[in-house]
Amino acid sequence: MDNWNTDKIIGFGLIVALLCYIAGFYTVAAINGTILPLDVASNIVTGLAGYMGRSLLEKRKENANKKEDENNDQDQH
Repeated sequence: MDNWNTDKIIGFGLIVALLCYIAGFYTVAAINGTILPLDVASNIVTGLAGYMGRSLLEKRKENANKKEDENNDQDQH
C-alpha cells in the first residue's frame, strides 16, 4: 500500500462504500421489509468516477507535455 496514488484510494473507497451500502440495503430490507432509495449509491459512483476521470485527463496532459518537452530538447541538439 506504499505506492497507492489518489485514484487507487478513491477506487478502493468506492468499492467499500458500495459494498457497505449493498449490505445495509439488504439488512434494512430483511428487517423492516422496506427498500432504501438508490440515490446514495448513484451519487457515490457519479462523484468518484468524475474525480477519477478528471485525474486521468490531468495525467494524460502531463505526459503529453513531457513528450513535447523531450521533442523540443531533441530538436535543439
